[in-house]
Amino acid sequence: MSNITGQGLASYAESKKGTPYFYGSKMKVLTEDFMKSMHAAYPSVVTVAYMALARAKKQVGKVNVDCSGLISAYTLHVLGSAQLYSQAYARLPISTWKQWAVGVVVWRSGHVGVYLGNGKVAEAKGINYGVVITDIEKGSWKYGLTFSWIDYTITTPVASNVITYKIANPYTEPTRTLKKGCTGQDVKWLQYELVEAGYTLTIDGDFGSKTNKALLAFKKSAKLEQDGKCGPATRKALKAS
Repeated sequence: MSNITGQGLASYAESKKGTPYFYGSKMKVLTEDFMKSMHAAYPSVVTVAYMALARAKKQVGKVNVDCSGLISAYTLHVLGSAQLYSQAYARLPISTWKQWAVGVVVWRSGHVGVYLGNGKVAEAKGINYGVVITDIEKGSWKYGLTFSWIDYTITTPVASNVITYKIANPYTEPTRTLKKGCTGQDVKWLQYELVEAGYTLTIDGDFGSKTNKALLAFKKSAKLEQDGKCGPATRKALKAS
């Protein structure tokens, strides 16, 4: 049995209600140096105004968290929202939420939360909200995610024919650094992993503008350099479990 349980994750997430939100924070004390580093890496998200708001809300010097950090602080699997979607053992349609076990990760593109049971979700919703408890039916969620390294207490199983299970990538992993303009079977590997991470792409082996856009979005979610390249660090993040 794993020491990581769905009930444990839910209890942890619920206990963090009221924790301030800052993009990229993983349940750590927010500092000026961290804000500046995130501004340098993600200037379109962590803007000057965003940092000023955090200061005005007196978040500096306090523990802050973002949506995926609310999960990784308990599980110790540090994965962004796109990685969580990609690495989930099973994806459960939102229409089945009444059958979900406590601790299922709720997902929509760019955001995650934790199902608490009884139609409630704990989520680090944004800098204007912090960690809040919300209604699952009001969150525009798309899937529930479960993981092989979390133990769940399941009362009513979701029918297997509506679940999407993770399968191995059928293409050969790249050994070169991929970038826009590359073609080949290794590009198909990248495209397959990006589709698994929730991005809409055609797996055609051609690294064009759509693949580049999806890669940049994934690297932003995984807190990787926004350079439009798929090298060893990006491949590791795509495969992270």
